[in-house]
Amino acid sequence: MKNLTTIFGLTVLLSINAFSQSHWKIQYVWEGDKMVNAKAKQSDLIIDIKEKKISGSIGCNTFNGKLEYAKGNQIRPIKALKSKAKCPQEMDRLDYATFEALNLADKLVIDRDLAKFYNGPKLILELKR
Repeated sequence: MKNLTTIFGLTVLLSINAFSQSHWKIQYVWEGDKMVNAKAKQSDLIIDIKEKKISGSIGCNTFNGKLEYAKGNQIRPIKALKSKAKCPQEMDRLDYATFEALNLADKLVIDRDLAKFYNGPKLILELKR
């Protein structure tokens, strides 16, 4: 029984560390009045649960922000700060929609290889590992 408890504890610890910091790619984002396929969008988002931050790149923009859980899977607005150093004058519509989604999200659900950000009951951003 003791060995089983040790194995279970080790499995839980490895699972927490596996989700502690992960790279994600945008799949869908709420844009206008619907979810838009953004799989072709160049993106690399890093969600770091342990350090309570989210960062990465979306198109030509880099960003970082705090990822604070309020209760359960409820999160506080991320307030992502972005850098447009490598960008043309106007931000791409999907880049803009992604930053909006990050800043409007009030719930984050991570289930295996999917991370879903919600605003109220509405899914506004979906990422895949």
